[in-house]
Amino acid sequence: MNFFNILLYIILIIGLIRIFSMSARNTNTKIIVSAVQKVFDKDEFYSYVDTQLANMKSEEFRNKMLVIKLWGEVYHNDFDKYPETLQEIDVGKVLQDDKGRSTITENEDALFYLYLAIPNALYGKDRDDLRKLLAEKMQPYHEQLKSHMACALGSACSDYYENTNNKGKEFFERVLDGDYEEYDYSKQLISMYKNICSAMLYEEYAQTNDQRLEEAKSMIEYFRGMGAGERWYIAKDKQLKDLDFDDDKEVIEETTEENSEEK
Repeated sequence: MNFFNILLYIILIIGLIRIFSMSARNTNTKIIVSAVQKVFDKDEFYSYVDTQLANMKSEEFRNKMLVIKLWGEVYHNDFDKYPETLQEIDVGKVLQDDKGRSTITENEDALFYLYLAIPNALYGKDRDDLRKLLAEKMQPYHEQLKSHMACALGSACSDYYENTNNKGKEFFERVLDGDYEEYDYSKQLISMYKNICSAMLYEEYAQTNDQRLEEAKSMIEYFRGMGAGERWYIAKDKQLKDLDFDDDKEVIEETTEENSEEK
């Protein structure tokens, strides 16, 4: 797993609970939050998720739970289970509620997993075969979702993984420069999207000694200082070896303030 995969994991774990908590959508939302909280304990996670899936009546939330199950399978390296779970997910049910009302905005969290978190984790674990399976699953929804930031950023990340379109550099820099008014996104998530863009550009900046390198490095230092960070510093790619980090740095406590940045 290389350096930016590790960084994105850090960003993800810190932000996961807050992402889901943004939604005020009743008991089912709380059940999804509980599943995310249990992901670190493999047996507890699977037991809880399977129990909830057996009892969930809402097709919308049942499919959101399947997305979380898929992410958990990648997290725990249970790749043999992945194809079956992926096939079971009905993405269309995530995009509308049981009454047929569009829920794309409310379910941006699920899109975050499908377009960003899961593909990035698979790339970091050298499972491009499974990452491409997910991309194929999402392809029929591209036209419907291409105006949403999670989808657009996911496409740029895919360019990085596939080494196409200059590794998505133009899009990443556009987002960092604030040029993203054409996309739909949650205001609470835009800072996370920007963090991902910065992480994806770090290697390029380091190689070219770009003036924005120090800003990217500062972000990595910040996240490495968090307690959740060191758990993912088992990298096969040693891009971080040249960074002058302070290993005795005190743990930075997670802020509970929601991002209120406007478009």
